[in-house]
Amino acid sequence: MRPLDVAIIGAGPYGLSVAAHLRRRDVDYAIFGAPMELWQKNMPAGMLLNTDGRSSNLSDPDGLFKLSDFCARNAVPYDPVHTPVRKDLFVSYGLAFKNRFGLHPLPWLLSALTKSRDLFHLHFDNGEHRSARNVVIAVGLLPFRHIPSMFAATPSSLVSHSSAFSNLAGLAGREVAILGAGASALDLAALLNEQGTRVTLITRSPHLSFDGTPPRHRSALRRMLRPHSKIGAGWLMQACDSAPQFIHALPSTVRHRMVNTALAPSAPYFLRPQINDRIEKRTATTITATKSSGTAITLTLQSAIHAPRTQRFDHLILATGYRLALERLGFLSAQLRAGIALRHGGPELSGNFESSVPGLFFTGFASAPAFGPVMRFLAGTPHPARRLAHHILAQPRPVMVTAYAQA
Repeated sequence: MRPLDVAIIGAGPYGLSVAAHLRRRDVDYAIFGAPMELWQKNMPAGMLLNTDGRSSNLSDPDGLFKLSDFCARNAVPYDPVHTPVRKDLFVSYGLAFKNRFGLHPLPWLLSALTKSRDLFHLHFDNGEHRSARNVVIAVGLLPFRHIPSMFAATPSSLVSHSSAFSNLAGLAGREVAILGAGASALDLAALLNEQGTRVTLITRSPHLSFDGTPPRHRSALRRMLRPHSKIGAGWLMQACDSAPQFIHALPSTVRHRMVNTALAPSAPYFLRPQINDRIEKRTATTITATKSSGTAITLTLQSAIHAPRTQRFDHLILATGYRLALERLGFLSAQLRAGIALRHGGPELSGNFESSVPGLFFTGFASAPAFGPVMRFLAGTPHPARRLAHHILAQPRPVMVTAYAQA
């Protein structure tokens, strides 16, 4: 079997977008992974995306199949800003995108990636193997979920990450604590409260932050002074959204500070009424100790204004986000990991998303340290898809020598 031009690892929004651009350019590629798996298996039913309609698109070469197009074809209400996007709607759109552009991901799990000379060798858990001249890593967030060390040894029956809940029914009627103040924490709190779960929200922040309600009409002056981008309001967010190549050109220390501080933990505006006055909150509070039994976990809570207290829960959900660490990608061989130059914890990437290992590319969350916070959002999908496709198409293709020519 001759080598592929490109192997794409991951069939989520970034991987599917790259595949759509490569297919349009007749690049010999294959995409591996269950399509939209993170969204289907690791996010709860009933969840609303923390991005609006105009920010929840996959990228195709001609921009002909956006979420708005899918909604129009299926008579689904849509508004670019004011109608929240349901998880199930977005999953249906992603699968329709796959079908619309003739993408056929192979649902194989990559177990080992190595390189010899100019070829990568991919070995899958089902015994299959392929080789490719280029590999695009588009694995998304899941490999990088962050579990604070103090909970590492606690049984998963008592403590789990927020990404582990596609079904919340098992927590109905129980006493649950959620650690975190971001969108995933508050979204889970609202969904659990709706089904009768007693929820306590624990956060180090002194208060919860919610995005402002998008105005339906904004004056030209207001739009100029504070533009509203797909990832937030203000000129900085506008630059991060629309000009990731400019962000890439900034000094790495500036990019690092931007990625880590530009977007503080917050939740969409539409969650505010479901959280205020409905959810018990422990703000300005940290967990200093834990004690677990077979059926419950007891937390020692230290607040800024009260003496330490203990509280017992049936389960603790860690909405503690994701931290980039390439050692979490267990399929990377030791040789490849040693060859990937790192900068502030992420791979150092060229303007074409290529790492220091020639032919090895990173997109999505793993590329955020190089291209800014937009790569943490769906709004970031068009840029790497276009850049990668253009760059790979410009590569010299190997000459296929036929038997006639050899004679």
